Amino acid sequence: MKRICPVSFFSFLVVSLAFLAAARPAAGQTLSGTLSNFDVFNQTGHESHGFEIELDGISSQDIASTFGGTYIRYGDPGTVDFPGGALIRYASPYDSVRRVFTVGTPVPPSPITATSGHSCWTGGAPGYPTSGCEHFGASLFKNPTAVHYRWLIEDPANPGVLVPGPDVSIASPLWSVIPGAAGGAAVVNAAIAPPEIKAPRQQFPAAVWVKVYETETDKNVELNHLLTDDAVVPQSGTPEVEWEILQSNPKKPNNGALQHGKPLGKGNQSVIRRFEFYQYTGLYSAEGEASACSTGGKGSACAPQAGELGDYIGAQMAAAQFGQIAAPKAAITAVSNGATGQAGIASGSWVSIYGSNLSATTRSWQNSDFQGANLPVALDGVSVTINGKAAAVAYISPGQLNVQAPANSAAGPVPVQVTNSLGAATATASLQNYAPGFFALQGKYVVAVHTDSMLVAPAGFFGGAVASRPAQPGETLLLFGTGFGPTTPAVSPGQIVTSAAALTDLSQLHVRIGGVPATVQYAGIVFAGEYQFNVIIPALPDGDQTLVADIGGVPTQSGLLISIKN
Repeated sequence: MKRICPVSFFSFLVVSLAFLAAARPAAGQTLSGTLSNFDVFNQTGHESHGFEIELDGISSQDIASTFGGTYIRYGDPGTVDFPGGALIRYASPYDSVRRVFTVGTPVPPSPITATSGHSCWTGGAPGYPTSGCEHFGASLFKNPTAVHYRWLIEDPANPGVLVPGPDVSIASPLWSVIPGAAGGAAVVNAAIAPPEIKAPRQQFPAAVWVKVYETETDKNVELNHLLTDDAVVPQSGTPEVEWEILQSNPKKPNNGALQHGKPLGKGNQSVIRRFEFYQYTGLYSAEGEASACSTGGKGSACAPQAGELGDYIGAQMAAAQFGQIAAPKAAITAVSNGATGQAGIASGSWVSIYGSNLSATTRSWQNSDFQGANLPVALDGVSVTINGKAAAVAYISPGQLNVQAPANSAAGPVPVQVTNSLGAATATASLQNYAPGFFALQGKYVVAVHTDSMLVAPAGFFGGAVASRPAQPGETLLLFGTGFGPTTPAVSPGQIVTSAAALTDLSQLHVRIGGVPATVQYAGIVFAGEYQFNVIIPALPDGDQTLVADIGGVPTQSGLLISIKN
């Protein structure tokens, strides 16, 4: 069971991005992988619910790692192979009850403010949630032959289905290794191919100014190093290329692609380039060709004159690596109560484990996973232990696992280990005698039903798909939670629950709704790790009322509500 709660690019580019395309190996020097990190604005004109990166000429096995997890609203992406390539796909979950995608990237406010290339994530700019911008990235063991970027939007004819929008016009550096003359050092070249953008009434699309900085390092560069302010990214100083113009131009070699190359320094393993983009505001010929630098110069011979240099657009960080890229590893970032999201867990309670590369697949348990009365302790090769004991595994995904804590009498910090095909990841959890929490809808209303099984929530809360109504004072509601402690008879974690078992000491449980004590007629386990509470609603006024409980002196989470209507 999953936790209940739980890009206009200026003619070419609006923000920073970095993706590396094909490379040709040379004798004595082999390019072993590429890295990218970029921000991208949603300029589809609609709220988007995901993003995909199409990598031609490689498979999902060639993807070393991706950017995601708790750092962006979409979490970790999935990877899908198709004939001729692979997709990295970031996508929102879909609430089939309310018939809505639960996560979305809004249309950005106007005017768009250029980013540093690493701002659109939870640790970046403070306005990330409403910026209309996302941050994506990947590192690869091999180089793709082509890269395409697309926002994912809901198919109006098929609710709940995401379809790719048009390609986002992004220029991707094409890395190549050119053998050095007479045994000299190889030249590492990065070519920027201008995107083909339709330009009605003119032959050429709009141009942009480009300034290039380059640096090398004797170390392997990781994906999270490609930040604007990271030490490995070339900053201000003497640029490799002072100024040049990027514009699709059939009159020029390779349609106007820009070439940037120099011999690789002895012993160096990685080449990093930072491309800065500025608007071109100079004159154009009758055909639409940028008049500045039309003789083909670059650097000081191609400096913008008065009126030709517009606003800064963004920065692109790109790296090519010759050393061995580290294989992906599973990592745990948090272990929390499956209902509250807080740190404490208890024997038999539902636990959510967050991180990266926790699983290669996404699914919940199914009938074929059960062994008699035993809950599955592994799904698709993913298993979990808490304090050395196997936990039942109910849900797996790259960024989140949901498991039931095994029986354990220990208290305090205990080790948590996730094991999969990539190895093992470890973390620490706080094991308590009680770790009570109510399950929640959208993190707001408690999961509760009337005795006729209708959900408790304001009328229309789920749209027309599922009926709901508020609670009425004097009626009995059924509430659900986890982590409320021992029962009589005892119920063993990891087992199917065949009959209800009441709390051992009901007198320790206190429930308050709107600050008023509520009578609890029954409290006990009805499903593996899940407790049911039959509670009489006290006399209260209309509106949303707070719900909180405690057992053994340990409170449930704050902020949960019940909708009341007299």
